[in-house]
Amino acid sequence: MLLNIDLVWLKMHLLRYLLRQSKYELLDNLELLPLANGGFDVFHFNPKKADRTIYIVPSSELQMLLPGLKDDFLELEIDDDIKNMLIKAANRGETPLKLIY
Repeated sequence: MLLNIDLVWLKMHLLRYLLRQSKYELLDNLELLPLANGGFDVFHFNPKKADRTIYIVPSSELQMLLPGLKDDFLELEIDDDIKNMLIKAANRGETPLKLIY
């Protein structure tokens, strides 16, 4: 049985691999989007299929201005390469991710 840490590690490596390959369509409907609440959300390639928006903020201070919304924020403590690839995808409108700056 995999420990929770092993599962998180595997999810993050799979997310990194697919993002590096720009295989967003393969991410569709996979629970690989890391959230600030410590869980993962389903990644949607088509933003219209998503049931909600996940927000990317530059700092935890900004997150603290909106308490109780950790389910709606991307995890800040992820590797920079993953975060940067998700920001690029958000800028292109290819995901339900939105930047707040």
